[in-house]
Amino acid sequence: MASVPTPAVAPAVPDVASLGDRALGALIDLLALGAAFWVIGNWLAPRFGGSTPTGFSLTGLPALLIIGLSLVAWLVYYICLEWWFGATPGKWVVGAKVLGIDGRRPALSPALLRNLMRLIDGIGVYLVGGIVVLLTKRNQRLGDLVAGTVVVRRPYHPVARVAALLFALALPVVALVVSMWFRPASETATGTTTTESASTGSTQAADRQTAAGSGGQRQSGIALAGGSVPADGPLAMGGFRLTVGKDGADRIDARFKPGESVALNFKLVGLAADSDASSAGRVRMTINAVDPFGVSVVEPVVRESRPALSPDGIDSYAQLGLPDYCVPGEHRVDVTIEDLVSSRRVRVVVPFMVDAPPYEPSDVLVLRQVRLTEGKDGPTRTTPVYATGATVYMAFQLVGFKPGPDGQVKARLDVAIATASGESLANLSLLTVDQRFFYVPRRIPVTAHITLGDSPAGEYVATLKATDELGGQTSEHPLRFTITK
Repeated sequence: MASVPTPAVAPAVPDVASLGDRALGALIDLLALGAAFWVIGNWLAPRFGGSTPTGFSLTGLPALLIIGLSLVAWLVYYICLEWWFGATPGKWVVGAKVLGIDGRRPALSPALLRNLMRLIDGIGVYLVGGIVVLLTKRNQRLGDLVAGTVVVRRPYHPVARVAALLFALALPVVALVVSMWFRPASETATGTTTTESASTGSTQAADRQTAAGSGGQRQSGIALAGGSVPADGPLAMGGFRLTVGKDGADRIDARFKPGESVALNFKLVGLAADSDASSAGRVRMTINAVDPFGVSVVEPVVRESRPALSPDGIDSYAQLGLPDYCVPGEHRVDVTIEDLVSSRRVRVVVPFMVDAPPYEPSDVLVLRQVRLTEGKDGPTRTTPVYATGATVYMAFQLVGFKPGPDGQVKARLDVAIATASGESLANLSLLTVDQRFFYVPRRIPVTAHITLGDSPAGEYVATLKATDELGGQTSEHPLRFTITK
């Protein structure tokens, strides 16, 4: 009997996910990726001088590190979840899944390929990927075509989809809490004052305001400026103003430069009267300031006084001088007032920004930002051409030296001047550092100059040489210039 041929069955065309489903899933995943970016930024910024009162800046080295590490986290998120489960939380919510053309969950290699191609698909906010999805039969973007994958509909259980959505929505909240843990509580956009009793150790919130606010009403009911200052409790501080020095101009933006004097002006109310002088109190003030790395930039100052009491509050101030070698980023001034009569204490921590040249850390000795300048502390000189007898000014930073355990730094800076052909003309000493620091510098800014005298016209090379005597390191950097008659 002749056999009847079995009719061929065409492979089933998968029910592919639409462009709208994929876009919605991507937006949900963006919550997770945004949360990771925020945590990474707040973790790295204080360590590399990129902190700001509201978070972190995306300029210089901090930006490269934050964006680079966030990109790695982004790839790991997509690659691992699609490799392990075939779907990210966003795909779970919209009911989609990544499969290979063979209908199986993708292995590591295809998951890696399809997500690396996001760098191309994502151009123009996924404009490239969206166009390719619309032009292909199976709604595949470039990453799918290269990796041999397709995004299909998958009927997840409703409970699982809701759980995935709640997970995605919870991530930004978790990120905010975690970032506040990375950044000390005082390292926020507002200064916070607390009052406490030395006998009971209890604390209560008493005041909250912006670091450089100068008008308006604060939550605690203490007026920022002028008029009577009623206290919320036995002891309080208010009316905060950041100024350049005690009597200097207000710095509304709370920005200072290295070497400037930072003063925090405020009203102190609620002092108890001393039994020996009922019209006066007894106060101990402790002043400190820390850099973006949490290191004290000045040796804490402690001073005691007997201020005259007033129902309108006592005008007070705390002042500190910033070192010339401060790193950029958010610093914090920390002031504690102790009422020695009532044994109560009030503390305020106020952030401020230091505008300093970019700081790039180094594990080895190196000269950074080496440049010729227009006079001492002047701008960068655009043309390295000088007349005979002129003075050559230069500026640079010494980074990567190894301080001793007691904060000692021993370094030497020399310059060797030679013609372009290598003929040596002079060897000069520019700077010698042999000092113990309370706040050990992370860099030493240097400005120097050399006088050309009657040197003949021609091409010259000034080779800067730095020597770290404690770390046993040296570093050189050439500066080329021309002398004309």
